Amino acid sequence: MKKISIYTIALIVFLILYSTWIVSQMNTIQLSYDESRHAAGGMLWYDYIKTIAHDGYMPFKQFINQYQQMGYNAGWFVNIDPPVDGLIRAPFYALFGPTFFSVRLMALFSAIISGILTYIIAYKITKRRPVALASTIILLMSTLVFMYTAIQALDAMPTIMTGLFWYYFTFVREPKKKYLFRLGKAEFAFTWNLVWGGLALTAATLIKYPAALFIDLFFVLYAIYLFVARYRQVKQFNLSLFTESGVLQIAFTAVVQNLIFLAISWKWLQYNLFE
Repeated sequence: MKKISIYTIALIVFLILYSTWIVSQMNTIQLSYDESRHAAGGMLWYDYIKTIAHDGYMPFKQFINQYQQMGYNAGWFVNIDPPVDGLIRAPFYALFGPTFFSVRLMALFSAIISGILTYIIAYKITKRRPVALASTIILLMSTLVFMYTAIQALDAMPTIMTGLFWYYFTFVREPKKKYLFRLGKAEFAFTWNLVWGGLALTAATLIKYPAALFIDLFFVLYAIYLFVARYRQVKQFNLSLFTESGVLQIAFTAVVQNLIFLAISWKWLQYNLFE
């Protein structure tokens, strides 16, 4: 039987104490405007799932039109926010009812998952459990996380999904099994990490639309950094810089993951943006 690290035990103790503290603070902060909007959006998806469960499948557009006819401004909630945030809230409403406690419990749950993910990623990168534990504590005890994740749940799930994207991107060159193919002189590597990272990118974007913009901006800046770093080594400009620096692999990664996002999200984006 594998021995559990003392730092893993410390993480569990910290998360229990942290949860107790957050629960004690839940009622001290009222729902903010954005939090109320997200909570109402979750209610919309919860009602849609209940409708399907009791009355059979109904196209989402038809359901929204019925909601509108009952006097609810459902279209506003649908058009302002992506769907995954509301879908994540729906199970909490199903278990605990559409209550203030459900909204705040979802926030706490998301914060805990963020902390665990941070611990895992930090350990994978540094191979040092003390660093992983410290990273988790610093993240969860920061004021921004306390206000906008542990209490209000505005940024918890995008943080989780973006963290997963970063994890799979960081270790994209490490999987044991990868598929190499050439396009002219350029060589590209496909691994399943590209798919998992693309799914994380999709989930992050369908929680908050700006996630895709930030991640694509990261791709661009990282490609520029690799190109400049390689140029400073060889001191000459030629087309081989794009392959030797890894820029083409980054571009390939960005294209694959954005295609995954579009393939999964296209029908929703078409409805949300054009109908």
